[in-house]
Amino acid sequence: MAKPIHLDITTGVANSVALFNEPPPSTATPPARGKARGGRKAQPPARGVNTMRLSLRDVATGRDKEFIIRNSTVGVHTQHRVTIIRAKQNRSKDLKVVAVINQSTGQWEDRPAMIEHVSTPRPYFGPLWKAAFLSAGLSAVVFAINDLLLSDGSHFGTSLTLALLWGVLAYPVFWGVMQLWQRMSHRRRARLSRELLRAEIDHQVAIASAMASAAEQ
Repeated sequence: MAKPIHLDITTGVANSVALFNEPPPSTATPPARGKARGGRKAQPPARGVNTMRLSLRDVATGRDKEFIIRNSTVGVHTQHRVTIIRAKQNRSKDLKVVAVINQSTGQWEDRPAMIEHVSTPRPYFGPLWKAAFLSAGLSAVVFAINDLLLSDGSHFGTSLTLALLWGVLAYPVFWGVMQLWQRMSHRRRARLSRELLRAEIDHQVAIASAMASAAEQ
């Protein structure tokens, strides 16, 4: 069975670190001061995002890789050895940073929001489509049994009407079953994805702790 998520782990030496504050997303109308119309309190102005642009010399390939990490709590300086764990679902294209580990200092963080994001499965077809497929299949089976086996094709219209009726009546049942099955299967897949991520993060944290302890001796 294919892994529910794909992991990309990069360990490298920081050759440049840039910290800056990204401006908040622009809005069509400027934020109002005081109270808005209707007595509702106006929303506070959006704040910028603390961002780190990190360039690592990959120890495995020797190539430089650049990462943009927002709101990180891990301090990084040049010549620090850092591990970046990124993850994505197999069908997705964008890798999300789920953990930052500074092996030189032993400091690390995981990113629960990103872990939750990549752990939530994206279905190929939703319950509505799955129920429609099952209903169409049931209608085809009912039509084949009634028209080809029982009536020898002499009551085509009646067989077709009966098959469509069976499909329509069965559709809500299939929809409910597919919703329940998808909810249960998605929870199981999400749990497996989180366990995989947590295990890899724990493994990398253990390496970081060992390297930080060795550097202090």
